[in-house]
Amino acid sequence: MPMVAIVSGLHLGVTLTEGLMNRAAQIQAGGQSTAALVAIFLCFCPSLAVGQTRCGVERWPVKILMDIDSKDVAGEPVITTVAQLASVKRPTGTFPYNRRVSAVERATFVVKARLDRVSAESDSDMHLVLRDLDVDSISIIAEIPDSACAVGSQHATAYAEARRSIRGVKRGAIVEVVGVGFFDFLHGQSGGSQNGVELHPILSIRIVDPVAR
Repeated sequence: MPMVAIVSGLHLGVTLTEGLMNRAAQIQAGGQSTAALVAIFLCFCPSLAVGQTRCGVERWPVKILMDIDSKDVAGEPVITTVAQLASVKRPTGTFPYNRRVSAVERATFVVKARLDRVSAESDSDMHLVLRDLDVDSISIIAEIPDSACAVGSQHATAYAEARRSIRGVKRGAIVEVVGVGFFDFLHGQSGGSQNGVELHPILSIRIVDPVAR
């Protein structure tokens, strides 16, 4: 039976997962080779909808602060700037799915920056581009996860509050952002720094000056 046929009659979210598991059991009992495909498909369920929310995959536990090393992330924010973060050395080697790779990823930072833009990502993150207050040409990306994609996280409420705080804020406003350091894969994102550093996740946002200047 084609994989599409297995999926097509199922709902997204929990219903999808349960439906696939039941269907996989039926296929396996029948000795059909499609069972292997279903097992592979189940591995990708985190990228599917939770209700109507589509969540991410790449290093997702790290991005929502639910990875193995999250307990080692310092809670006291280090005061820094966009320019300073954009200048830190990018780690070499692999970037594990569920582990942190450097001291930057084990630190919480607070920066004041100019909000360049806000957009919605396909993984339901709220995507911010932050510009340095002194050197406007330097920017980094910061992301706020959807709390629906961080079920069980002690920070889910903080994500929801941060998303509420940024809605309606105009481009050019000065914001104070608290977030955890993160190195993303380099894939040419507009507004991203050359070293791939981000604040991901954002834990809180304060509007310092809402008037664009």
